[in-house]
Amino acid sequence: MSGLVAYWLPGLRAAMDPPTARCDTVAMSVTTEHPNRELPFFSETRQEIQPGLTVALTDYAAQDAVSGSMESPGDSEFIHLNCILEGRFQACIRDVRMQYGGGDLSMGYSDGEVFSMPVGQRFRNLAVMATPDKLWELAGDELTVLRLADRPRFFVRNAGYHLDVARQAEQLAIRLSQGGDSRLRLHAAVLDYLHWLLSAFREPAAAVTTISERDRRRLYLARDRLLSDLSQPPTLAELASETGLNQYKLKNGFRALFGTSVYALFQQQRMQAARALLRRHNVTETAVMMGYSNVSHFSAAFRKQFGVLPRDLRG
Repeated sequence: MSGLVAYWLPGLRAAMDPPTARCDTVAMSVTTEHPNRELPFFSETRQEIQPGLTVALTDYAAQDAVSGSMESPGDSEFIHLNCILEGRFQACIRDVRMQYGGGDLSMGYSDGEVFSMPVGQRFRNLAVMATPDKLWELAGDELTVLRLADRPRFFVRNAGYHLDVARQAEQLAIRLSQGGDSRLRLHAAVLDYLHWLLSAFREPAAAVTTISERDRRRLYLARDRLLSDLSQPPTLAELASETGLNQYKLKNGFRALFGTSVYALFQQQRMQAARALLRRHNVTETAVMMGYSNVSHFSAAFRKQFGVLPRDLRG
C-alpha cells in the first residue's frame, strides 16, 4: 500500500497480505460495525527506484457495508509525497485532519505518531517515499526554499489541487502499472515528477493569494459538489446557487485555484473514474455508468485524455 496508508501505517501492509484480510487478522486497532465482514480491498504496484527512494501506486476500495476506523503508529522512516489520482482520502494524525480529493498534493512525515483513518473510503493514490537523507541528496535546493529541515519532525503539508502535476502523476502511474520501462527510464520519470511536485509546494501564485479564505472554502465546496456525481454535472447556475458564489467568481476562482475550468476538471475526473470502472466492466457498461448515451462519444473523450481507446485499455 502507498505512502498514504502502508507507510503511514507500517503494520497494515503485512496484515493485509493476501490483499483481502478479515478484521481479526489485522495487527492494529480496528473498529467496524460489521466485525465479520472483509476489510477494504487494495492493490499495490511498488518499485524501489534506489535505496531510500520508492514509488507506489495504490487502489483502496472499501466494501460498501463496512464502516468504522483503524489506527496504528505511523512510519518514522520515510517522507511521503502523495497525489490523489481519484476518489477522496480522509485521515487524522495528531491534531491534523486531512481531506484530499482527486488532484490534491500532500507531503508529510508522521514521525511515529498514531494515524487514524475511516475504513469506508475509496481512493487511488500515487506516492513517492524518500528517507530524509535521500530527499536532501536529490532535492536539497528545493527543500531549502520550502524551509524543510534536513532532520524533520512531524509535519503535514497540503499544496491543494494542481492539474499539471496530477496529469504527470497519472502518466507516472501508467508507467508503473504497465511495466516495460527500463529501470533508468523509470528513475528519470520519478525524479522529473518529484521536481514538479516539490515546485507545487512553493509560495502560491498571486492569482491564488487574492482569493479570500471564505471564497476559497466555497470553491472547494463547489469542487466537491461538481465531482459528487460524475455521470451528470450540475449547471454553473446550480453550483453558484448551492455555494453562494456568483458565476463570475465561480469560473474565475476555479481557474485561479485549480488551474482549469469547471467542466474541464469534471471531465478529467470523469475519465479517471471510467478508467477504474473498465477494470470490472466492458466499454458499453462503463459508458452508460458515466452518463454517456453514445459509446463513440465516450470512447473519443477517453482517448482525448489517455491517448488510447477504452477497448485497448481493457485488452
